Amino acid sequence: MRIQIDFDKKDRSQTILALERFLNYNLIEINHGLTFEAVFITFIEKPKKTQKFKRKFLYKKYADISIPFDFSNYSELNLVDFNNAFETIIENIEVINEIEVENKDFEILKLKKNLISLRVLLPKNNTELEFFIENTKELHKQIHLKRMNCRTEQRVSNKRDLIKKLKGFRAYDKKENKLLRPYLNKITDILEKNLKLNQLLSPGYSEIYFSISDSLEDAKTEFPLEDWHEYTYVVIDYDKFESLDISNRFSYLSGILSSALDEICTIDHLDKTTIEVLKAKLQDDLKEFLTNSSAEQIADELRTFPRNEKILLNRK
Repeated sequence: MRIQIDFDKKDRSQTILALERFLNYNLIEINHGLTFEAVFITFIEKPKKTQKFKRKFLYKKYADISIPFDFSNYSELNLVDFNNAFETIIENIEVINEIEVENKDFEILKLKKNLISLRVLLPKNNTELEFFIENTKELHKQIHLKRMNCRTEQRVSNKRDLIKKLKGFRAYDKKENKLLRPYLNKITDILEKNLKLNQLLSPGYSEIYFSISDSLEDAKTEFPLEDWHEYTYVVIDYDKFESLDISNRFSYLSGILSSALDEICTIDHLDKTTIEVLKAKLQDDLKEFLTNSSAEQIADELRTFPRNEKILLNRK
C-alpha cells in the first residue's frame, strides 16, 4: 500500500518526507486490496472543536483522510515528531473504514498489523533518520520497483473480465537508440496489421506499450498514468543487437518482444491462443519480408521508419 502524507501542503516537513519514505519502502509492496491505490493522510494541527476530518474516496482511487496531530517542530527533521506521527497513524488508520465505497476490497486490519510490525524498524537515532532524506534518489527507485511488483501481483491474482478491444502496439526505447528504432517500428506495424485480423481483448486498455532498456529496473521506470494503455517490459542487449546482421536483428528483437507479450498475457490473463497467433504471424511476415526483398529494398523500407514513439496522453 502506497502512503502519502501532507501531500497537498506547499512546504512539507522533512520529518514527514522521511516518514513517508520509511512507510512506503516497507509497505508499498504489500497487497491490501484493490479498492484504494493509495492512502492520503493529512495531519491537522490544533484542530477546532468543530473540525471536520476528511473521509473521502478521492477520484475513485484513493483513501483521503485527515487526522489530528501537533508537531513539536514542523520545519526541522526530528526523531520525536517522526515517532509520534508514526504512532498517530497507527491509532487512526482504521478511520479509512468510514469511507463509503460499494463492494469495498480493502484489508484494513492487515494494514494496521503491518504498520505495528514496523516499530522494530523505526530509526533509533538521527543518523538513521537522516538516511531517509540523504538517499532520496535511491529510495525512490527502490520504492517504485516495489510498487510495480505489488501492482503485478494484484493483476495476476485478481482476474478481470476481458472487455476492451486491443487496437495497437507501441515500442518505447529508453535509450533512444537510432539503429534500433526502424526495426521496432517494422515489428509493431506487423503486430498491428495482424491484430486487425485477430481480435484480442484486454481488461480495459486499448494499447500495449513495450518499454525497452538494457535493464529491467530502467524499463520499469515507465508505468501507465491512464487506464487506456498498459506496459510490458523488455530487456535488450544493445551491443548484441548492433553486432548482428539485419535478419538476425529482426530475429533477436521479435524473440524478446514476443516474450514480453507472453508476460503481459500471463499477468492480465489475456487469450493465449490469440497471442500465439500474433507471435506466429510476426515470424511468418518477417520471414516473408526478408526472403522476398532485396538488401536494397530492405534498407529502403527501414529508412521509411525514422520516427520515434512519443508517450501519448488522454488517448481513449
